[in-house]
Order: sequence, then C-alpha cells, then structure tokens
Amino acid sequence: MDSDRDLIQLELKYCERCGGLWFRMQCSPEVYCAICAIAMADVALPGRSRRHPRLPVADDFEGRAIPEGTAWMEGGNA
Repeated sequence: MDSDRDLIQLELKYCERCGGLWFRMQCSPEVYCAICAIAMADVALPGRSRRHPRLPVADDFEGRAIPEGTAWMEGGNA
C-alpha cells in the first residue's frame, strides 16, 4: 500500500435488531446489518403532527366576560 488512504478501518458491531455481528466502517452511524436495514426501511415511522399544540384559553366564564388582569383567589385545603 502506498499511503494511509488505501487503508479501510472497520469495527465489529452487533445489529440492534437481530443481534448478529457484522463489520462496519469505523465511526459509521449504521446500527443494523444489511438484512435488517432493508427490513427496517419497510417499517413506517410514525408521522409528525402538523398541528401545533395549543393551551386551552377561556374567553368566557358562565356567560360573563373575564376582565383582563383577573386573579383567581379560590384554592384548596392544603
């Protein structure tokens, strides 16, 4: 070999699906062997919700408008 560029560094990795051992390129992010990678590609990932979560807002309480700056003073017995 003429230089270090001709070297391929591998590491032994276990498949996180089947537990089998295989070699991958060093520092590769792959976590599945080739067979399991194909199987996992067919598994649908849960979709993200396109709606943004919102907090409930009370605009009206028993038919009366809630005045701005109202503080609720009722509490429980702690």
